[in-house]
Amino acid sequence: MIEKLHISINIKKNLTIDDFNIIETNGTNKWGNTCKVIHTKTDEVYSANIINKNDWALGQLLVIQQQLQNYINVSENENVNGIRALFECDQFVFIFYEFNEINLASLYGNRMYWNEIDYQQKMEVFMQVVCAVHACHEAGVIHGDVRMENIEIRSDGSACLINFSNTYSVQFSDEWMSPMAAALDPPPPEMGASPPIISTAVDDWGLGLLLYELFVDIIKCNVLLESSSDFEFNLLPDEIRVIGQGLLNRDHSARWNTDSVLRYLSKIGF
Repeated sequence: MIEKLHISINIKKNLTIDDFNIIETNGTNKWGNTCKVIHTKTDEVYSANIINKNDWALGQLLVIQQQLQNYINVSENENVNGIRALFECDQFVFIFYEFNEINLASLYGNRMYWNEIDYQQKMEVFMQVVCAVHACHEAGVIHGDVRMENIEIRSDGSACLINFSNTYSVQFSDEWMSPMAAALDPPPPEMGASPPIISTAVDDWGLGLLLYELFVDIIKCNVLLESSSDFEFNLLPDEIRVIGQGLLNRDHSARWNTDSVLRYLSKIGF
């Protein structure tokens, strides 16, 4: 059974589990059901994850508990959609976090709106996600699934990283978790090793894919990724081409990390 997790970050004193109503269910992730909820006294809307502990074996619950702790460890970063409240009731764990209307993947898929996003805006989104991943790595957490589907855009235009149900601790690994990092498409080459090599470099590869998707024409990008695993770095803007080459280095030990990216972004004025 998951032990009760007592956290004090960003929790408003007027939040109790009995004051929430589910507005709609909107999918699942590795932990369980995801939904939108409303606090009946304040009308504030949150996203929520509901974990049914009866759905998991003890070993899997221990992994989920570690993943929750990983999420807690990075929740205070401004570029992470952090936990606002966490409740454990009987066999359920309820995790409440910030609700945002816009997901980067859905925005990317709508060509009319995507074409309105300029270079500066894309760079700001990329830099904010790099900062979120950097905070994860500084806290000893591997996000494990850095991709457009797990990035939301707030009403002020800033980006935040979501979905911590695939996380790893740098000091913690479990065979049950290993296949999850293959969610990246294409996955980092080291995931094809036996056993897969899991490190912060998995997230760095995800950042490289994000950079490529942000700045390469969507049609050309899809065609390239369907036909070949080779990236055409000449399609990236000149000043950020070196970032793409560094992050998508097939040798994970030589791949750029978030420190390298942030130093280079500072050098070019971001």
